[in-house]
Amino acid sequence: MSLSVVLSAVMAFGVSITSAGSLYIGHADPSSWRLADWHTAQDRCSCLGGQLATFSNNNDYNAIKSVHSQLGSDVWIGMHDDNGWKMVDGATDYCSDCQGIDKWNPGEPNNLGMETCVEMKGDLNNIRCYEGRDYVCEFDDDEIKVVREADRMFVGRKKSVTWSDAQDDCECFGGNLATWSNSHDYQAIEMVQMYLGGNAWVGMNDLNSEGKWEMVDGATDYCSPYSWNTDCDDIGEWNPGEPNNWGNNEDCAEMNGNGNLNDNRCSEKRYYICEFDGNYKVASSDLEIPQMPWIPAEPVDVPQDFVIGTYSVQDLMVVALAVFLVFNVVTLAVFCLRAKGTATVRYAKVVVDSDEDARLNA
Repeated sequence: MSLSVVLSAVMAFGVSITSAGSLYIGHADPSSWRLADWHTAQDRCSCLGGQLATFSNNNDYNAIKSVHSQLGSDVWIGMHDDNGWKMVDGATDYCSDCQGIDKWNPGEPNNLGMETCVEMKGDLNNIRCYEGRDYVCEFDDDEIKVVREADRMFVGRKKSVTWSDAQDDCECFGGNLATWSNSHDYQAIEMVQMYLGGNAWVGMNDLNSEGKWEMVDGATDYCSPYSWNTDCDDIGEWNPGEPNNWGNNEDCAEMNGNGNLNDNRCSEKRYYICEFDGNYKVASSDLEIPQMPWIPAEPVDVPQDFVIGTYSVQDLMVVALAVFLVFNVVTLAVFCLRAKGTATVRYAKVVVDSDEDARLNA
């Protein structure tokens, strides 16, 4: 089934696979010596326009806990002691003096030896800011769009920048501009571009040698700049006639609204799509789909082609079909009840008329 057909079917049943609000992305570093202190974690979140995770309600908090659970490690969040426990963005809609909230572990915060930063360790714990931890970042879901494919995560950002600035942002957060190794990866990137709603930079260029297009990470399993493999300028994802190097300076690849590639000047400003490995996890505070016992979060032996948060497009299609069936059953029941009620009234009228006739004839 094509990507456009899947999206159309899901939308037709009234099921949204994107949300508006806070999106949380967490990172777990497999190398303990590379764990980030609190301030470094905050800087990394800002690479894609975010911050360490804060919460305004229980849905936000539970989404952060979901990422924390997926990572399986203690994580920095966006709260610290700045003349009182506060959110890093200064928001006070959940708490102004956050020391008294019920999200702390028992006995915390205890400020044992200059513990002025907050980690999630089950619930909240105060700890020294220079300790190394994984972290959870918070993003505006109107700006950041996420699709997971197998062990990779593709993140699109609605900020128009040059190709090199886009690559710098992706690298800053630990990834690259998006590349692909197979058609499933490409379709996931295409889905992100559809969410962004505008042309977006991807991780391919011919900056090293004119006409020798290559993936930014150097991978050659899908295509290569050399003739011993499929040339990247000959793959079927290009728009007809592309790459054409119009004006002799189109050296960077963008994805258009039709899901195909175009070469363009690297100095142009576009949205962009990054890719990250399986050490990144995601959850949203506003995508709340009940976890049915017959729809597992991680189906066994079923390809996870597209996953938003912990829910795949396959899951959402099943939920949409279930909602559709329930709607039809309810509609049929209402129709039957109305038909029955109409029949009863007519029967009563006949009886009354018959009784009246009998009285007049007596």
